[in-house]
Amino acid sequence: MRNALLLLGLLCWSVYGGDVWAQEDSMSRSERKAVKRRVKDAAKAEKQANKEFEKNYKELQKRHYKHQQTSREKNFIRPDGKDESVSGREGGHAKDNVRKRMRKGQQKARRNRDGRAIPWWRRVRLRRSWKKS
Repeated sequence: MRNALLLLGLLCWSVYGGDVWAQEDSMSRSERKAVKRRVKDAAKAEKQANKEFEKNYKELQKRHYKHQQTSREKNFIRPDGKDESVSGREGGHAKDNVRKRMRKGQQKARRNRDGRAIPWWRRVRLRRSWKKS
């Protein structure tokens, strides 16, 4: 019984199975092109969807990290990378050298806090003038 069913299945496959593969050969050139284009469009759409997902995921990660930072870390101007104040969700306009100038100002403020607002030779001249009088 089992052998008979197997033989019948093999016979059906040999009769009808060949037609499935022959169908591609019988398609016209325009039909083959259309199928190829559909496959290509589907791949392109999938790639675009992946790109969009990646962008959204990175933005969420960035926003999460931004909220985790302390106020000291947020206010620190990084020498490289995008400045958070300019590259927000609403955008804004980036001006040239803003980051460089702000960092320079930060360094100068730090220097002034150290008590080195005037050069050493001015202090020496001032002390000499004290001795003269």
